[in-house]
This record gives sequence, C-alpha cells and structure tokens, in this order.
Amino acid sequence: MRPSHPELPPASRRERRREREERSHTPHPTRARAQRLVVGALTLLAGAGLGWLASDATKEDRFREMSNIAEALMEEEGGAAWPPRQLEGTLDAGTTRPSDMGPPEDAGPPLPTLPPSRPGFQVRQERRSGLYLLEAVIGDADFDDPLPLVVVLHGRGDRAHVPGGPFLGLTHPVRVVVPQAPEPLGEGWQWLPVRVGDGLVDRLSSTLFETADDLARFIRELQDARHTQGRAIVTGFSQGGLLTLTLAVHHDDVVGYAIPLASWLPPPLEPSYLRRDREVSPIRSMHGTADPIIPIDPTNALFGRLQEIGFDVELVQVPGVEHTMNGDMDALFHEWLEESVCWMVRDEVCEEAAHERGLALRDVPIESDAGADALDAGLDDAALDAATDAAPSRAGTALDAGAHDAGIPDAGPPPPPRPPLPRSSPLPEALRMPDDALDRRLPR
Repeated sequence: MRPSHPELPPASRRERRREREERSHTPHPTRARAQRLVVGALTLLAGAGLGWLASDATKEDRFREMSNIAEALMEEEGGAAWPPRQLEGTLDAGTTRPSDMGPPEDAGPPLPTLPPSRPGFQVRQERRSGLYLLEAVIGDADFDDPLPLVVVLHGRGDRAHVPGGPFLGLTHPVRVVVPQAPEPLGEGWQWLPVRVGDGLVDRLSSTLFETADDLARFIRELQDARHTQGRAIVTGFSQGGLLTLTLAVHHDDVVGYAIPLASWLPPPLEPSYLRRDREVSPIRSMHGTADPIIPIDPTNALFGRLQEIGFDVELVQVPGVEHTMNGDMDALFHEWLEESVCWMVRDEVCEEAAHERGLALRDVPIESDAGADALDAGLDDAALDAATDAAPSRAGTALDAGAHDAGIPDAGPPPPPRPPLPRSSPLPEALRMPDDALDRRLPR
C-alpha cells in the first residue's frame, strides 16, 4: 500500500509545476554558451555590414547593378550587337545610384549672376535632380515652347556659364541647358573624381559610366519637363567631352547628336560592335594635334574603330592646337550645332546648308593660335585644366602635376618639344563623313 502524502494547497502545486517547467526549458550550460557565441558573432557581422553600407548609401545599389550587368554579359550569346540585349534591359531596369549628386541644399547656388533677359535671349537658373543648372532660350521663343534641347557639359575645374558665342545666330530657336558638375574642385567643379592622366583606367571607366548614367536620367527628366523637339544635342569639352562621348555611345535613346571636343573613351567603355536596331547618333569631334592633356593619337584610333563597326563619326584634327579651342574651331562648332538643330526640327534645307558650310570650313586651314572668340558656355577649360592639374587637392597632394596621360594605353613619358606643325593637315579619308551621310541617318 502506497504511503499517503499530505495534500498540498493549490498555490504550492502551481509553484512546483512552474519550477518543473522552468527546469525543462533551461538548456545545458555548454549549449547555452555556444548559442550566445553564435548569436553574438552574427550580430557583430550584421552590424559591421550595416556600418559599411551606411558609410556609402550607394554601395548596395552599385553592387546589385554590377551583379546584374555581369550576369547579363555572361549569359549573352555571340552576335554583332552592342550593347547586348540583356545588358540593355538590365541597365534600363536595374537599380542605379541616386541622381541627387549635388552639394548640400544650404551650399547656395554657386552660379553666376544672370544677365537680364532681352528679346531673343532669356535665361534662368534652377536646381533639378540635385544639379544646379542654367537654362537659356535663344531665339524668338518662350520657355514653354517646344524647342530643340542642347545640353552643354563643362570641363574639369570650370563651372556653368551663360551660353553665347557660337550658340548665337542659329536659324531656329533653341533651348540650351548648362548643368554644373556636383563635386567642388578649387574655385570650380568637376564631374569625375579621377583624371584621364591619373592612370586609374578602371576607376575612370566606372565613374564615367555611372556619371553618364546619371546624366542620361537627368536629360530624360528635362525632356519630360520641357517640350523638346527630337532627342537631345549634347556637347562638352575635355571631361565634359568624355561624358558626351560616353552618352552618345551608351545612351543614344536620349542623345540624338553629339559634339565631344578634346575627348576620348577608356577601353572598358569602348563598344566592340553595334546593334543594328539602335539609332545611331551622329558624333562630330575636334581635337588639337598638340594636346598634352588628352593626346590625339588614341582618340584618332578610337574614332577609326567606331566607324569600322558602323558608328556615324567624324574627327577633325586641328594642327598645332593644344587643349583648347579657338575662333576657327568655334566657327565649325557653330555649323555643327546649326546642322543638328535643323535636323531636330526637320528643316532639311537648313540642315543641308549648314552641312555644306561645315564641309567648306574643313577645307580651309584652321589657325592654331587662339582667337578672340573662344568657345563660350564653359566648353573651353584649358586654362582651368592647366591650373588645377598641379593644384593641391583637399588632401594636400598634387592632383597630377601636369603628368602625361598615363590613363591612355601605351602612353609613355612626356614627349620632347615638337617642331612647329604644319598649319593644315588633311583629315584621313577613313574619318571623313560620307557625302551621303545625311540620307542614311535613322529617324531623329
């Protein structure tokens, strides 16, 4: 017979039941210590990862986009097409870094004092997509009228300027937008944190591609906000020329005509083939043969390769001119601008006349001395380039000290002083624009 136990009060029974439950849920001391170590390690790794991403809010988006692009490139099968179809879709649909590249809102608009508007010339300034910009309507038109859009990209160390000079006297009214680069450099601004002459080809290529992508989005927003006739006409000098050429090659959906001046493309951004269903934007360029900042030989070879694969390109080589523009070059630039504007408004008579005048100018020797009518709107930044090349950066070190362009393939030490070059040098036949080029262009 089992011994009887005194009946416990209900409160005591509940306490003993709670104690048994607590003992059943208490892990072994060694197991508990291991769990704490694992949780602590995971927490530390997560915190480090979040801190790394917080240091640059664009890292996650950039790496996701790079992964998408790499996957598209690996999956793309052979074929004479550029960009690859999957890559194009990835770039259009992929996540990109925010377009608000500008300085803080409290920095104040670092733009020049605007001249008063007058008949045939109206100008205003604003901030759009994180960039300060100047907008001028030149000709008999208002800001709200549908107009051809010209986007001017200034060079390294320069700033946005009110357009003038060769932008004046066009047959048709035009809207000229001059955005200011977001990153301060001395008393000016720059689009890219790395120079062609720094020898950092990979970094130059990646930042150039990303900045061009931001500017393509900026141009699309402009076209949505303004009544625009045709695709944008884009031009720029030096660093602005590199961006212009990158936009023309990789974003022809927004660029209808490109005039890159003193420009080049790093090898990773050079297309190797052309997809036939893409609209080919005419690319017209001028480059001094004595340019010490961006030597002409790699640019000449680049344009030859672009023409071989089907791009509509022309490179005018100006004997004896360094990293600058002059009055004769301005005149040819004006005719290219006139031709592009007439093309956008579908004025074939005006377009053909400008084309013929441009051909006539190319048959006349272009003087190598800088004229008084230097290209306006911040395209000619040669003096600023020379000043900022050797200027100390914010870290206190020389940016380049005028070194030769190590970023261009096979570039060696600075060349010895050259003898005077001939005042005229015929353009190689391979780089001349065919006479029937106007008839073979795709729709605007």
